[in-house]
Formats: sequence, structure tokens, C-alpha cells
Amino acid sequence: MLTTANVLTYVLPTLLVFLVHAPIDNGGFRWAWNAGFNRVLRTHFSSPEQQKYLQLIRKWAMEHNPSKHTSSHWWYSELGSLTPAFDALVHSPEVASMFASIFSPRWYTVIPVWGMNEIYVSGPNRTGNSDTVFYTKHIDGPFPFFPFASCFRCIVGMDNNTQVSTVFPMVPTSITAQQGNLVAFDFHREPHFIQDHPNAGLANKEQRIVLKLHFVTYPTLLMPLGRLLAFMSTCYNQLFRLLFVSTITPETALEKFGAWNVVFWTHAFNKAEEYVGWNNLSYLALLVHLSVASSQPLVLLLGTSFVHYVRYIKTFYWRTELQWATFKRDVLVFKTVSLSQLSAQPTLLWPVALSLSLLFVGYFVSISATFALGVDRTYFGEELGYCPPKRVTRFPYGPTP
Repeated sequence: MLTTANVLTYVLPTLLVFLVHAPIDNGGFRWAWNAGFNRVLRTHFSSPEQQKYLQLIRKWAMEHNPSKHTSSHWWYSELGSLTPAFDALVHSPEVASMFASIFSPRWYTVIPVWGMNEIYVSGPNRTGNSDTVFYTKHIDGPFPFFPFASCFRCIVGMDNNTQVSTVFPMVPTSITAQQGNLVAFDFHREPHFIQDHPNAGLANKEQRIVLKLHFVTYPTLLMPLGRLLAFMSTCYNQLFRLLFVSTITPETALEKFGAWNVVFWTHAFNKAEEYVGWNNLSYLALLVHLSVASSQPLVLLLGTSFVHYVRYIKTFYWRTELQWATFKRDVLVFKTVSLSQLSAQPTLLWPVALSLSLLFVGYFVSISATFALGVDRTYFGEELGYCPPKRVTRFPYGPTP
């Protein structure tokens, strides 16, 4: 019989985690056993009219004397006569086609988020102020658990930038956006950072200026959710910008403390995603809760022991357009959780001596194979195209076919 206590203990937590992992694109649910598809999108503004708009916007920004010591920005609402140029780029067929590549227009709607759009001028990499966060691995927004909908930030290059690249470590890829290049990524889920090219000869001769365009995608039938995410993202972005601006040149103790907080929490939020993954954390938290509530440790053991095997199969099947670093992270997380439980619960292994012997032999061979191949090749680096072909004959591949 389903009681209120059962609903609160089992059904409601399960439903909440189910919503957290709900589909956000044609790739389906965001469970760890599903293939993690690459969601960094690209397109290019190449028509003469679009190039004219970009030059017009850049000229306007330079005429407003942006600082050469810190970053600068202007909101869309401050642009006045430039808004038609902005609008034409936002509603361009290139942008529509880019989003249609993973969000079927038959099922999904894409809307611009005007309150987040801006012109942005990069500042130098200086420690001790909030500009540091851009050179640190970070996720822009705080809502990775928002169901069904996504907010995308689009960086549009407006000059012959050769110095500053945007790096997406979970793909992994590095993109140096130049005039007309557009790079789009999930505002609330995609770790990234910018870095300067180490070759001094490639330093920019002019300040790097980019447009930041924003869009929310959502299933057409769930329009209220999409509008809510647009509103929440806009409020957060504007509030964070106020904090950011107040700590960009910290002088007082309070301002320095604010700058430290910006950098610290940026690090902490990203580290959770980089090493475990917010989706994995929510799933693991649910299994721990259900195991404790039901006094059944097997719920956690069985719920984590086969995730990485299914992920291996799906990744090997799809192979293209995947997030390789995310795949490596996820399988290592669940393999570690699974083995930790097995080693901590010897009463589940019967007979103990034989089971431990088999585990020792099996993992000795597995670890030896990892040393022979290297970590990248072990996790499909060659099959996915990240490592060149190489014949390996070191044990266990020498004596064992």
C-alpha cells in the first residue's frame, strides 16, 4: 500500500532525480550510461551584410574607449542604434540551422534571451580580481539541474583574434574565434575557460571584442519551463555582473573578499563537475538515500556496478560527436564507486578466498592492460580519433591474443 511516508521517502526523491536527468536535446536522457554527446556548437557569419554588422558593432565599442586594464561590457539595452544589427544576427538562418542540428524544430523551440545579450571586451589575465575567473575552468550558470530546457551562450568573434582561445576541457577542444565565428555552449552545464596563446608572436594587436548572444531551447509543449529558465538565467546573469563589476578592481577589504568569493566558488562549482559531474552526484545521492531508507546496501551496489559497462558499449557504438573527457570521468567514477563497495563488503563475496583471488587476477590483468595502452587508449582514444594508431605488444597483449 502506497502511504504518504512511502511517497516522501521513495517516490518523490526518485521523481525529482528523474526530472533532473530529463531530455535536454535529441540525445535523450542525461544518465551516466547514455553516450555523452558534444553540445559545443559552431557556425559562421559570412555574408557581406553580416560582416558589415560586426564591423559596425566593433567600431561602436572602440569609440566608447573600453579599458585596457580590465574587461568591459555593454548590455543590449544600452546599444541604441545598434539594436537592428544585433537583431539581424540573432535571427539569422545560420543560428537557426546551428540549433536545428541537435534540437529538432519539429519538437523544440529556440528563443533569444535579450536581457543577457551584450558586447564584451576581454581584459588581461590578472590575479586578485574577478577577471581571473575567465582564465579559470568554470561554468557560467548555477542551474545544471533545470529539467528539459537549456540556455546557450554564443560567443561571436569580431576581429582577427589569434591570441585568446576558448577551451572546452570536457570535449576536449579549443576554439580561437575570429571575425564571424560563432561558438555556442550550455550556459549552465559546459565547463570552459579562456587562455592566451603561448607564442608571443600571435598576440593580438587590438583589443579582443566579442558579442555574447543567448538563447533558450525547450520542448515546444513545455513553453512555461523555457520561459522560466530564460527569466532565471537573466536574473542570475545580471546579479552576477553587478558582483563582478564591483570586484573587478578591488581596493577595500570587503571588495577583495568579494573577489575571493567569486574565484573560490567558481573553482568549487567547476571541480564538482570536472571530477564527479552534477548529474552523477544527483544519481548517486538518490541511490544512497534509497539504500539507507530501505536498509538494503544492494540498491547502491547494483545501481552503480554496471553503469560503466553500458557506457563503454554505447560510446564504442556511437564514436562520433561525443564528449571524450566526460566519458572518461563517468566510467572512472562508477568503476571506483563499484569497486569500493565490493572491497568494503566481503560478506557479499562467497566463498571469500576464491572471490578475492578471482578479483585480484582479473584486476591485475586489467591494470596491466591500462599501463600497456596508456589511459587515453584504454578509454577508446584511438577508436574515437584522439590517439594515432599504435600496435601494442607489452604484457598482457604480448602473450595474450
